Amino acid sequence: MAERAHGRRIAQRLVGLALLPSALEGIRTLARQPRFWAFGYVVWVCVLFVASSFHGIPGPNIPHLDKVEHAGFFAAGHLVLGLAFSARISQPTTRRWLRIAVVLVIVAGLVGVLDEFHQSFTPGRNGNDIGDVVADITGGIIAACLLPKAWGFLQRFTASG
Repeated sequence: MAERAHGRRIAQRLVGLALLPSALEGIRTLARQPRFWAFGYVVWVCVLFVASSFHGIPGPNIPHLDKVEHAGFFAAGHLVLGLAFSARISQPTTRRWLRIAVVLVIVAGLVGVLDEFHQSFTPGRNGNDIGDVVADITGGIIAACLLPKAWGFLQRFTASG
């Protein structure tokens, strides 16, 4: 009886392994779609809105740590937005990378200003902190700098085979 159960578990694992290539191909197909990355950016904006609605997240009291958090969070979100733009073009040129970089930095600044405005209506939050907006723009610059490498990785990952 135990041998039969063990045999079933092995068979289930083998079926699971057989499904891995098709699941990976599905992920590769999804990652080629600009809509996938655009949806990821919309989710990121929603998370930003919800997170900005809270008084604060408890953590260590390290001076200016919030600026590093802003820059990192905005770099991640705008890298996703950059991948949405990049997925629409087959062979990006330097001029296209620069256009995307400028758009990322401008959008990061606009979203940062809107986030600070939103925080000004949140009880317990200050909002309108120019240092946070500068950190948000810095995050956009970081995303713009990382985008060509991330796009190259994405191209290798989504290549058939």
